[in-house]
Amino acid sequence: MRDEAQKLAYCRLPFEEAYIYSGGEVTFGCCQDRLEALGNVLEQSLEEIWCSHRAEEVRQATATPELHHLCRYCRFVDHIAKGILKPWYEPHSPRWPYRVWICLPDTHCNIGGENPTPETACIMCPRASVGFIPREAHTDRIVANIRSIVPHLSAIDISGLSEAFWKDRIFDILEQLGFSEHADRIMAGTISNGITLSKRTRERWFRTCPKSRIIVSIDAATPLTYRKIRRLDAYNLVISNIRDYVKERNKYTNLIHINNNISLINVTEVEEMIEVASDLGVDGIMLNLTAPAGVVGPYTIGDDTALLFAAAHNKAVKRAEELGVALHFVQPLCDLHPELAQFLAA
Repeated sequence: MRDEAQKLAYCRLPFEEAYIYSGGEVTFGCCQDRLEALGNVLEQSLEEIWCSHRAEEVRQATATPELHHLCRYCRFVDHIAKGILKPWYEPHSPRWPYRVWICLPDTHCNIGGENPTPETACIMCPRASVGFIPREAHTDRIVANIRSIVPHLSAIDISGLSEAFWKDRIFDILEQLGFSEHADRIMAGTISNGITLSKRTRERWFRTCPKSRIIVSIDAATPLTYRKIRRLDAYNLVISNIRDYVKERNKYTNLIHINNNISLINVTEVEEMIEVASDLGVDGIMLNLTAPAGVVGPYTIGDDTALLFAAAHNKAVKRAEELGVALHFVQPLCDLHPELAQFLAA
């Protein structure tokens, strides 16, 4: 890189991960605005984008608390500017990304189908928004254009708003990528709602991806809450599929985590969520604040409910410690008011 390469950076993503949207736009595997993408793999190679002047500018800026303007969308920016977060990552000069994320088009999902409505799509999904207009998808072209980089990768993730296992789409993409030639060393990852994890799908997944990481998004600890959020009576099916997955997998190479997005609809169930994760024997559970998308906006955190979410954050931490469950917060439940968590923990 440059002499400053010896400095620690505030973020590893510009050095390790590339995220490819369904329209071909490339960012650094984070919340950078796709409208200010580094480039588009439908117009140039991923290697050219990854090694571009703009990409290098972002990498250099990660060594300073000012960061790059493309990083202004990150929720950590304010904490970095205030000195709450310190640099920690030792950068290198990457010719290739370590991991590539391929985002599936927002029309491909078993919940709500290819023509979702506010009544059929998951309540927190952008597909549930009134007047939702799907983006044009170019998945096959994207996959064809990045196949040459696969031998250099250590991980591939195929996910998005959509259900990757629906209609076996993830297997089609892996085949197009020539993944089988590298399956013994590349970690395959995805996010699933768990409904499609049938015995047939599980067997094919384990056979195709001997090294894998899957996140199952449930967002509830009871059938009633699940239906409110997911619009289907499928909670027991999802739990059964996860339980069988844990029994059948190789626990050393087939990792599985649960993810729950927390809103006012399910915030009182966080302790039960930890208990469900413990009972199922998954590798861990992630909790995150629900973003105000779809029709869930009125149920997301606000100044008047911040104390409730902060209390739930600490309850989750305590229950996870009691049960020995690995708990990770994608976004702290008290993120808008971090002082509340400190107050409640005192």
